[in-house]
Amino acid sequence: MIYTTKTKLEDAAACGANHTPPDERYGYLLTWAPEGDDEPISLLDILANNGADDAIWALRACDDADDIARWLARWAALTVIHRGDAPDIVVQYLRTGDETISAAARAASWAAARAAAAARAASWDAARAADSAASWDAARARSGCCLRRLLIDGIPDGDITDEMVAEYGREG
Repeated sequence: MIYTTKTKLEDAAACGANHTPPDERYGYLLTWAPEGDDEPISLLDILANNGADDAIWALRACDDADDIARWLARWAALTVIHRGDAPDIVVQYLRTGDETISAAARAASWAAARAAAAARAASWDAARAADSAASWDAARARSGCCLRRLLIDGIPDGDITDEMVAEYGREG
């Protein structure tokens, strides 16, 4: 299990000017979390009580959460990769997490992003019109499901498959 504390959350600027979770949500955490500043707070409890946004944000205030955060980020990218024309090396990196190809994947993704800039500008209005609060809520729910599974079951061995991309975003 992965834990944080109030002290670690505050050190990560949960209450600061450049925070991600709003102060009122951090205030809500204070109503249910253990009283002591250094008492452990389970990330699963943050997920259950505060939601996916706060639990994902709180990963930065947890020791030994880097692997889960990276796996979750790769999984999230793979859930939307079909919307674009990603270079093969980028897809390979996202599936495998192979750090030996990360620099090449990063360079290829930047080159692809520059090439797509004109098309993106033309399609921005259409994308904005199609975007809605409901789609953001659905993405947030899928991310919460994936994080919950990673926290309970751990990071799976091997590559992230198409089945895992679909399966990890479902309640279960």
